[in-house]
Amino acid sequence: MQAQDAVILRIVTENPKLSMKEPQVTEWVNRLAAQGKVEAEAMAAQEAINNACLIYETQLQHSMDALNDNLQKIQDHHAAILANAREEAVCELVAFRSDHKATVSQAQSKADLTHLAAHTTKHTNARPTPLNTTP
Repeated sequence: MQAQDAVILRIVTENPKLSMKEPQVTEWVNRLAAQGKVEAEAMAAQEAINNACLIYETQLQHSMDALNDNLQKIQDHHAAILANAREEAVCELVAFRSDHKATVSQAQSKADLTHLAAHTTKHTNARPTPLNTTP
């Protein structure tokens, strides 16, 4: 039991005070202590790797969530801009059609009046009446 306590002391402290008289036991304690240090360092390294993996996965998930939120905001903003552009385009198209219809209607009225005036002048010149002739 004293030898096992000495191994633990040897692993935990740099220079423990060993009160063993037999060199074989001291050698055995030193060998087990060296093996124990290697195993402890390997376990500590593995635990550090496992903790780093957990932290990485947590940060990755957090980053993915943030990116997905930002992407959704961008898509929503894009959809809103497209909806506004569509509304404006429809309003502009309705205004253009209305103006075009009015322009066509005015042009048609002018053409009808010009045709009527030309027809009336031709008719009046062909058949003079006392009302439209000047002495």
